[in-house]
Amino acid sequence: LKEKITTSTDLQHQLEKLKQQHQEQQTAQQTTTSKLREAQNDLEQVLRQIGDKDQKIQNLEALLEKSKKNISLLEKEREDLYAKIQAGEGETAVLNQLQEKNHTLQEQVTQLTEKLKNQSESHKQAQEDLHEQVQEQKSQLRASQDRVLSLETTLGELNSQLNESKEKIGQLDLQVF
Repeated sequence: LKEKITTSTDLQHQLEKLKQQHQEQQTAQQTTTSKLREAQNDLEQVLRQIGDKDQKIQNLEALLEKSKKNISLLEKEREDLYAKIQAGEGETAVLNQLQEKNHTLQEQVTQLTEKLKNQSESHKQAQEDLHEQVQEQKSQLRASQDRVLSLETTLGELNSQLNESKEKIGQLDLQVF
């Protein structure tokens, strides 16, 4: 009888230990799930940032295209006016004014082109950085999923051991009484 009581006590200690391990693994699984959600949220934010940068580049390209059309139109007007001047219908002042306007517009185009180039380079670098972050998040996500699977397997084993221990305790209780 003492031996059965000792065995029963040992099994109860094992049962408590298994319950504690089970609780620790549940906590670890919850932590892993929380990290997984955070990684998914970070990934969504990164994708939104990429979309915003794409929109800015499209806007700058449209502005550059509009400026180029304006320059083309002004150059045509300048050529027409220059032809009139050659025919003696204009004055030197008008020519000087057109040359200044042309120079100003060329500077604007140069500035816009440079700005677009800088934006494109910045966007490309940001995309590369975001791609690296996405890959890192995916890697962390895979590791978390592997950890969850491992914890679920261990949990299944512990539950099986727990059930076996409960059966043994039940059998010992029946034998004691």
